[in-house]
Amino acid sequence: MNRIYSSSNCVLVDQLMEMKATQLLLKARWRYPEVTNLQDGVYVTSCVAEFLTWKSSAKFEKIFGSEAGKDLFAKFQDLRLSVKNEQSTDDENDCESNGCGAQFNGQTVRRRKPILWQFLMCLLELESTKSYIRWKDKTCGLFELTEDKGTKFVAFLWGRATNNPKMTYDTMSRSLRSYKENGIFCPSTPPLTHRFNYEHPEIVRFRDSLKDTQNCKPMVMFSKLVEQELCLGR
Repeated sequence: MNRIYSSSNCVLVDQLMEMKATQLLLKARWRYPEVTNLQDGVYVTSCVAEFLTWKSSAKFEKIFGSEAGKDLFAKFQDLRLSVKNEQSTDDENDCESNGCGAQFNGQTVRRRKPILWQFLMCLLELESTKSYIRWKDKTCGLFELTEDKGTKFVAFLWGRATNNPKMTYDTMSRSLRSYKENGIFCPSTPPLTHRFNYEHPEIVRFRDSLKDTQNCKPMVMFSKLVEQELCLGR
């Protein structure tokens, strides 16, 4: 079977859709163990954005074979539709509850819905949050939340970031578990310990953006939130 490789001019695809598409591809590896291209996890995850732009079943069949190709094309079609509907609902709800923005220091800032793993990576870069969340081994992406104190405060901050005052660590941890399924996190880590998958294309791109913290929008937003809450003595 042939292969394609993502190019720099690929159409940008919403991160939520990319994440769900990656999960679809990784699950398909179990259904079609004979399809060589599906068994190469690094290859399929690096080309997710490209696959999401394909409007023809023929392209999928060329890469993954007739049966798997048709199946994946149908699932990608369903995914595009479901995420589009999901985002429309989220946008409406965000505008109703937030006035289409979030409050920081008395100012309304228009922004996209925050992403949990980016939020955690930003917290790990801040000196002020080390008693709550910290690196165990940054070179391999391993980090931990401190028991009780860390889980409560990080969940509280995530609730503030997402305008959900009822957020708890139990609720947040459901998303953390899903990251192990879709390749954002590596599997098999002890409780309260997680490891970023440094080979995942989304992680690679975001780590690169963190090299310039002053121009990394999530970093700016989350650091202001932390500063604000710590000043209030939360």
